[in-house]
Amino acid sequence: MGKRRRDEKDFHFDYYFFLRLADISKILFPRIEWAVLFTLATLFFAIASEVLTFLTGMIPGRIYQALADKSKSEFWHVFLIGSIVYTGKCVLVTLKSFTSWQLYLSWRKNAVIKLQQCYFNNHAYYKINNIDDYGVDNPDQRITQDTERMCNQLAINIMPSILIGPFVIAFYTYKTYISTGGLGIAIICGYFIVGIIVNKFLMSPMVKWNARVEKAEGDFRYKHVSIRNNAESIALYEAEPFEQYECNRIFMLLWWRQFKFMCWKLPNLFWQQFYDYYGGILSYAIQFIPILITGLYDDLPIQDLGRIISNNAFVYMYLINSFTRITDVALSTGEMAGILQRWVIFDRNDDFVVDSAFKKNGTNKLMIYDIHNISYTLPNCYPTQKLLKDFSFAINKDAKIWITGPSGSGKTSLIRVLSRLWQHETGYIRCGLKRGQILRLSQTPYFPCGHLSLFQQISFPATGISNSIERIDNDYVSITSILNELKLDWLIERCEGLFNPVEFEWQDTLTPSEQQRLAFARVLFQQPQLVILDESSSCIDLEIEEHIYQLLISV
Repeated sequence: MGKRRRDEKDFHFDYYFFLRLADISKILFPRIEWAVLFTLATLFFAIASEVLTFLTGMIPGRIYQALADKSKSEFWHVFLIGSIVYTGKCVLVTLKSFTSWQLYLSWRKNAVIKLQQCYFNNHAYYKINNIDDYGVDNPDQRITQDTERMCNQLAINIMPSILIGPFVIAFYTYKTYISTGGLGIAIICGYFIVGIIVNKFLMSPMVKWNARVEKAEGDFRYKHVSIRNNAESIALYEAEPFEQYECNRIFMLLWWRQFKFMCWKLPNLFWQQFYDYYGGILSYAIQFIPILITGLYDDLPIQDLGRIISNNAFVYMYLINSFTRITDVALSTGEMAGILQRWVIFDRNDDFVVDSAFKKNGTNKLMIYDIHNISYTLPNCYPTQKLLKDFSFAINKDAKIWITGPSGSGKTSLIRVLSRLWQHETGYIRCGLKRGQILRLSQTPYFPCGHLSLFQQISFPATGISNSIERIDNDYVSITSILNELKLDWLIERCEGLFNPVEFEWQDTLTPSEQQRLAFARVLFQQPQLVILDESSSCIDLEIEEHIYQLLISV
């Protein structure tokens, strides 16, 4: 996570963008549920809103007619109708905004749950963060920030316009054709086509630089996370000048990418504003066709002409506005395209595929592990650089195995292979135990964040607390006894009980020795069938260490 790679993948607004958009639709709509309901609701309110928009557009023409006829009763009648229509329009716009926000929440929930399911499947999170140097960068950013921004843009800015756009354009095209014929349609469509062509050329580099900015944002954030996690080590090294230099360097890389992104966005912003505002004067220019070219209204009295001009101006302007909304959506799509394509690459990552070569539950009842002729290398290294070759051994129930060797001889690597973190190239591994029957303790224990209770840390990685009062009482007695043996009984008072959430993070509060002893408390409490220790008592005093191993043997 946060690794800087020499090969940087660029993204563009092209055919592949739409293919990837089709891919994520399967994740956003996994089944018929709330997302489908809110999509239909957004479509309904958007259509109803457009109907009232047309009615509000006709109100000014009727008011002009009432004023030209000097009819007080007609004026107040139209004014009352207009007030009701405008109020209804506001209600529908509010409801459309609400349902689109609910759609965003539904999509984000579906996307995050799916990504996290893939992320924690088959140790994919470990392979992405610790092994793969050329795949997914900043996966935390893609699950959190990229997913939020992508779903927000799609649900609120893009999808409502995409859903209603074709219907609105078709209706106002028909209304325009009635008064201007094919010439007026040709002028407006030509205006739109020019906008599409210009947008295509302006958006592609913006998509590329937006993706680069997102990656640099992730690298900058990760740098500060690493400083927070290693603050004491940095202070002991007195490495503040170095870290300040590195933070400034990474930030300046981000800053320059943002600067270049805004330089590419500048012509997009100009074109968007020009396209929007010039459509207003173009709508009046089209009035030239029915009034001065075709003479469509020559037979009408002059007092009726004001109403017709007002109504036609609204129709032409709204048709042009419908096209300009599509170009505005294109700008939002350009900003989202890089995020979406980074997101899809994360979803398609090969590390999410289950390793079928690892065989489980194929041993007899007395044999826990059967390892036969396995060979493996460091990940991402040449196959000839083998750490271990044609290695075989078995672990039987109640066996106690001690693996020794110099540093770098591959002891920890063997544990990674047995734990399915690394793949082996030859041979097979059979395991007779299921998830939860094996517990592995490393030199640096892991304590999940989130202000978890003492019981949650000791029962980790199990989830939930039993509803049985008898079971809770038994757990309390057992954990209290274990903590006394490990000289950690003071933790119960510090945590104000066994089951209460704490106001601190365990990794930042306990000493290395206390962390390792608390990790052994997990073993003594959970009593798994197999415990794999990897220098997991290196920080514990010799006297306490001997006592811990005696406790393990007696369990």
